[in-house]
Amino acid sequence: MRLVQTLRRLFGLSGERSPSKPVRFEQRIRINGRCEELYPLVDWRDERHLWRQLGHELREGDDGFTFRIKDLPSTRFEIRVTETIGPSRYSYDSVTLPMLGKLIDSHEEYRFEQLSDGQCEGVLAVDARFVAGLRPRRWRFEKWKMDTSCHNALAKLKLMAEEGLDAVRTASRRIKV
Repeated sequence: MRLVQTLRRLFGLSGERSPSKPVRFEQRIRINGRCEELYPLVDWRDERHLWRQLGHELREGDDGFTFRIKDLPSTRFEIRVTETIGPSRYSYDSVTLPMLGKLIDSHEEYRFEQLSDGQCEGVLAVDARFVAGLRPRRWRFEKWKMDTSCHNALAKLKLMAEEGLDAVRTASRRIKV
């Protein structure tokens, strides 16, 4: 029996499997700057949106936006904005076609709170829905990718606010997401 349990752990067959309901991922970061300066960087309608400034393709349609990353030209992200409360909250639903990894869709919300020391706290909360029943090893990998993506998104906002577009471009060459 112990050998079976050891082998199951070794091959990633034991542990938690992915649920059928969305899973919450949340990251926070302190940014030198004002909320009013950060909000346009996440507003898909704004020409100052970070992805637009990085030269990625973004088109507005009847139901929202279609977004393509230069390095993934055959992949499109369908975006539908769900809430805009400038400059403190911006949220949207996102579906990737074709599906990347095992992520089905997500609801993403940026929140900005001005702090008394001239900094702003940026929060990214993502409710992500994955293919249900993934084996534990794959499920851990998918969670790691999403957590890393959330961190990288906020890190790029911080870089943009504090060091500018060239710093984001340099970092983007090193990190993909």
